[in-house]
Amino acid sequence: MPLTSSLKKPSPAFLTSVDIFVDTFQENLVYQREICPAELEADTILTYLAIPSIVIILISSFCQRRKILRLDLCGGRMGLVYPINIFTRDSRLEYCCSFGLAACSAYERVILFTFLKENLWTLTIVLEWSVSFLIYATLFFNIASAFSIKTALSYFFSSLFVWIIMVVRFNELASCQENDNFVVMVIKFTPTILCLSYLAVKTPYLLLKAIQSKEYVERKQVQEFQTVEQIRESFQGKHVRKLLKHPVQQIVDTTVATKENFIDKLHKIYREEKGFKYPTMLVTILFVAAMIIYMMTIDFMVLIIPHLNNILSKSLEALERIGYVAVDGELPSVTNTRESLHLVFNMTQCVLYSLMAALPLSCFTLIVSSLHSLISFR
Repeated sequence: MPLTSSLKKPSPAFLTSVDIFVDTFQENLVYQREICPAELEADTILTYLAIPSIVIILISSFCQRRKILRLDLCGGRMGLVYPINIFTRDSRLEYCCSFGLAACSAYERVILFTFLKENLWTLTIVLEWSVSFLIYATLFFNIASAFSIKTALSYFFSSLFVWIIMVVRFNELASCQENDNFVVMVIKFTPTILCLSYLAVKTPYLLLKAIQSKEYVERKQVQEFQTVEQIRESFQGKHVRKLLKHPVQQIVDTTVATKENFIDKLHKIYREEKGFKYPTMLVTILFVAAMIIYMMTIDFMVLIIPHLNNILSKSLEALERIGYVAVDGELPSVTNTRESLHLVFNMTQCVLYSLMAALPLSCFTLIVSSLHSLISFR
């Protein structure tokens, strides 16, 4: 008796279950969500707003003077305009909110492109992304550069752009109230709303201070000399003296020493040092990373997890129809299908559980680290 005659033919229910699983898996490879028309309108407004932003960058550069090269040409103008001053430790929260706002907007643009484009990684699409991001970034350049220029004109343009973006974002949320994902949008846009609210109050306040000090277009060049005593009493001076000081060995009781060592180790975990501030670049990078991972976590927890669960449920249904264990005389195609379903189920579970643990933990850790650095604790 030939071997093929003892094999059972796959039933129509088996073929149907496999087809359903394959279709479900293909549908869930890229998650989908309903796009509100106000999102497209907001993206269009912000993109066209980059045109006056480029003009304002040129105006700001003409208001600055060069300090080294060709000082006799055009009275030392145009000067260099930079979005962040890494040599100072003031305006750190303002820089964090500005760059965090830019990062969140860029992330939303990537997600929007993902839903609108079918072939995401063609050369034309990648070039289109690159050019659009460069144009889009100029909008937020004027917001951040105001805190390094520190003139009334720069603060005026910065506050103007902040208020325009805030009106656009609030109009986007108000227009998408009937969307099924409205609650998700509110939770996801919470960091953006907080940054916009802070900058909407801070930039007009700094504008009034610059007008009061009569720094309209250029800052007053006031050279402040530090005395030796001031340098010694600064944080850097105290730190250098501490490094150069010879340690003194003292003989103390063992019980007292153990208690003091425990208290010292406890204070090293979280203590305040007067005058110490983390660098602006470090704090800004931590803040931006925390905001991006927060938005990715919301997208994953709310939008992607249901689709992964759908893949798990469909694979279980297919396994129930096929059978979890191989039987004698079944076709090799059935055995291979069962093994593939087991592999898909186990891999999906691993990805799901690892991301569910990693993303919220990373989000929480980065937010705590950013706040920890912003309040100048060491």
